[in-house]
Amino acid sequence: MGDVPIFDLSGLGKKLKIDSLIDVQNLATVKAYNKLETVADSTFKFWRAQVDTQTYITRVKDLEDKIKSLKLENIDNMKDVVKIVDLIKKVDDINKEIKALKKDVEGKYDGLTQTFTDMQSQLKMAQSSFKEDLDRAKQLAKLKDLDVKDVSMLLFGNTAVQKVNQLLDYVAMVRKYLPVVQKLKGTPKVEKPPRFKGQDIHFPFHYRYPRFLIRQAKLSAATAAGDTSRAYFLNGTLTGFTNQPPVYGKPTKFNIDLMRITGNKYQISGSLDHREEIAKDSLWLRAANFGLGKVNLKGGKYFPQAVSAQKGDIALSGFFIGNDINLKLNLDASPVKFAYETEAAGRIGQIVRDVLGGLNQLNLKAELKNVGSDYKLNLNSNVDNVLANQVKLTIAQNLRDAQQQVENYVRAEVDKRRLQVEGIVEKNRQTVYSGVDRVKQRVQSQFDEIEKRKKELEERKKKLEEDAKNKLKSLFKKP
Repeated sequence: MGDVPIFDLSGLGKKLKIDSLIDVQNLATVKAYNKLETVADSTFKFWRAQVDTQTYITRVKDLEDKIKSLKLENIDNMKDVVKIVDLIKKVDDINKEIKALKKDVEGKYDGLTQTFTDMQSQLKMAQSSFKEDLDRAKQLAKLKDLDVKDVSMLLFGNTAVQKVNQLLDYVAMVRKYLPVVQKLKGTPKVEKPPRFKGQDIHFPFHYRYPRFLIRQAKLSAATAAGDTSRAYFLNGTLTGFTNQPPVYGKPTKFNIDLMRITGNKYQISGSLDHREEIAKDSLWLRAANFGLGKVNLKGGKYFPQAVSAQKGDIALSGFFIGNDINLKLNLDASPVKFAYETEAAGRIGQIVRDVLGGLNQLNLKAELKNVGSDYKLNLNSNVDNVLANQVKLTIAQNLRDAQQQVENYVRAEVDKRRLQVEGIVEKNRQTVYSGVDRVKQRVQSQFDEIEKRKKELEERKKKLEEDAKNKLKSLFKKP
């Protein structure tokens, strides 16, 4: 069921030597930024080799010079159709060069854009580990917040585990000797008789009964008959007790009242359902006004070694399905008194004693569950909040200061790595990316210009051709 937590507050008031507690290189965020820095260096080294901004600028300048050499400023005044057709061919050739350059530049620009988008995403992912790093660093510095459920586990955990183990041993012993259906189904097959020999065939009755069955029984008993003040008196009922539950078809049930004249009273009831392959058993127990006596606890530097109470009430329910267990227990005891082996250990120890000394009644709740072979025990009590709050008030400022000290250190180390990576990204944004962006805009401008001029030339050519056709028509027109 796991080890109970260790309650250690001795280091909260000390100045933390964080450098010796925390290895920066082990922080997940720092590892992520270090890795990202390496990735950023190699990625942008690749892009600097792929993108030669000066070469692009030279190519753009050559294209601009070619466009200027065509002298396309006065297209509307051009009269020579042959010359216009020749210009259109030259414009098409230049346009093909511009489109090829435009495709190349836009491809590089889109690739760089995706690279920067990926870098920003990876920066965010690296930062997402920061909270986990803080929690791990605080654990290294023994700065885990005192959880209220820790108090009950510390006080009563070991004792509860021992008692639960004893109860589970008894339950396991009872369940071991009760028949279940797989035992009946697991009997060996009857071999076929050899030929020419007879075989008895049994036909079941309409109502089949098991070989052994107690349909209903009333129970009564007493102990220490010579001294009734010490005697326990038992009364109860038992139904459906059989060695063949699947045949009987009903679970075994029992109800038992156990009491003493002095006041102790116990009620035990249960249901044992072994009709199927997986046994399903339930147990309920109530005890009122019983003597709790002295119960040893784990003890320790701050906590009591034992607790005693005059009277107590207990309610327990347990459900057992196959190997799965679900136990719940409620305990109310009063008046309670805690015993210590040593003097109070400083301010914290005195607070623990003051709080526990002021309690007259103990309310304890426990729950045990299992998932496979992993058992989990939860404990809480009225001690939890009272003690935890008092201790928290005392150590709150020291705890906050120490946690802030750790957080500032971790944040500074993480920010240092983050700024390094962001610096690499921003530097390449202002150089490689900005350079490609300027070339892209310049190429787009020339592309728009040459498309415009081509359209103007084609419109001018069309107009001149229409004018020529009209003149020819006028020549052949009858007077």
